[in-house]
Amino acid sequence: MSVTYNPFQPAVRLDPYPLYRQLREQDPVHYNEQAGIWFLTRHADCAFALRDDRFSAAQGQQARLRDDALPVSMLNSDPPAHSQLRAPVNHTFSARVVEDLRRLLEREAVRLVSGRTGQVDLIAEFAAPLATATLAAVLGVPPADLPAFQDWAGTASVNLDPFATPAKTARAHRATEELAGYLGGLVDRWSPGGVADVVTPQLEAGLSRSQIVNTLALLVIGGLEPLQHVIGNGVHTLLRTRGAWADLRSKPLRRAVDELLRFESPIQLTARVTTAEVEIGGVTIGEQQTVVLLLGAANHDPGVFPDPERLDLDRTPNPHLGFGGGIHFCLGAGLATVVAEAALATLLDRWPEPELSGPPPRWRNAIVPRGLGSLHVTL
Repeated sequence: MSVTYNPFQPAVRLDPYPLYRQLREQDPVHYNEQAGIWFLTRHADCAFALRDDRFSAAQGQQARLRDDALPVSMLNSDPPAHSQLRAPVNHTFSARVVEDLRRLLEREAVRLVSGRTGQVDLIAEFAAPLATATLAAVLGVPPADLPAFQDWAGTASVNLDPFATPAKTARAHRATEELAGYLGGLVDRWSPGGVADVVTPQLEAGLSRSQIVNTLALLVIGGLEPLQHVIGNGVHTLLRTRGAWADLRSKPLRRAVDELLRFESPIQLTARVTTAEVEIGGVTIGEQQTVVLLLGAANHDPGVFPDPERLDLDRTPNPHLGFGGGIHFCLGAGLATVVAEAALATLLDRWPEPELSGPPPRWRNAIVPRGLGSLHVTL
């Protein structure tokens, strides 16, 4: 029986991992003739494509089943343009900056849970506002602007989903334009001295105003929902795994966060286009072919992760691809890890025995980022 990757099937949206397993076992370098797209499912193949310069990120937008294009940024650029855009901000989230942010986020996390009892929606009441507070701190967004900032960022995040509907795409366009206008104002009146300085190094490198705004927009659009889902997906995974919440107390949080990212990563895929003929996994892929790297499938590859469907908070080594790899490795990976650690530490301290309750968890109708729209928990 042939197997085909179809992300539009409701069962795949709800739980893609059984299909990932079928693809890895039966057709690991999978070609969907109807879409004209190759799909990679094994860890070794995805890791290879992330690092080989014959797989173009700039041309990867061809995989978007939409008429629009993302603004040019380091996310969808190849060298030398990629290096020009990334180099100035490569060390923005240094160890010192991340630790400063950790202290700020721990205080914000405590504020968000203080006085909470009974049933709460962990996404709306904790994960989303904590993710917003993170980006606001990085960009220096004044408290009065937070409601509008969160609305723009959340709506514009639809740009990450290559299969979004026309209606969602139109709303995302409007929100992106409004967000870009706001970020341009931040750039115009930027002054060093915040928790993190993402603008001054770009100005000193001679980047244009539009290039800087695009980088800031990438941090917001590519950061808000993934940060939110790192927390939401992680807590959901822990609460539906028997004994995992209690076990977390005795585990190193950094190691646990890596395992949660492997197990239920918000970023399930990324796209490339071949600039030359490439042999991968014993299959020859021609030039100018669209290749989608199913990172969620790679993170459950039993050849790399023994017993991959078991949550193992002690798993080491853990070379998950939740942050991508190669020159496009997530700029905010360290920040995302610290956000998750701060969130989990606070929840463990304040909520010793939370339970899933109320309406069942609701997965968003999106492939990227993969995350919950709601998560009801009784404290």
